[in-house]
Amino acid sequence: MLAAAWPPVSGSRRVTIGRVPIYEFRCEACGERFEALVAAGTDSVECRRCGSGRTARVLSAQAPPMHIVKTPGDTRKQEVKNAQLRERTRAEFTSARRRARERRPKGGSGG
Repeated sequence: MLAAAWPPVSGSRRVTIGRVPIYEFRCEACGERFEALVAAGTDSVECRRCGSGRTARVLSAQAPPMHIVKTPGDTRKQEVKNAQLRERTRAEFTSARRRARERRPKGGSGG
């Protein structure tokens, strides 16, 4: 296993910020909820709205699970929607082309 160089190098500059987690905080004074990039283990920061130091770190809601692979039923539903969209788009295009041809002046140009 190779160890990564620290601090990481970006182009010709060295990046000086380490790995910093994003924590969510709630202000006990005004009720504001906010996120902050702080050092690991930080339990309290100053509120961004009212400036109070009475904030507490709260647990953030979990992200919903990623659905990379669709079930066979979802795949069929998506294929039906795609087919309907293709037909609707084709009909709209054909109709627009027909209207454009009808608006063109009759007769040939001497060109």
